Amino acid sequence: MDLAVIGGGCYGCLHARQLRKAHLYGKIRADRILVVDRSADCRASVEFAGDPLVSIVRADWLAFLCDYLDSQPPDTDAQLVP
Repeated sequence: MDLAVIGGGCYGCLHARQLRKAHLYGKIRADRILVVDRSADCRASVEFAGDPLVSIVRADWLAFLCDYLDSQPPDTDAQLVP
């Protein structure tokens, strides 16, 4: 399951850290955590550099959501964290 966090600033990092921690403790299942931000040098890109579970996606939020949601099969269990 993908978890997409919209925003790579302080709140996005907070949510990504909590999701990562929950995954590591077996509380949730995540194949990857996507942190979406318009800036290539957002806070999350520094904090999660080299983390195999967290991927930084540089994109406009609306464009990402339109593309991402359109690409998901109807039975997907992908989740979004605003």
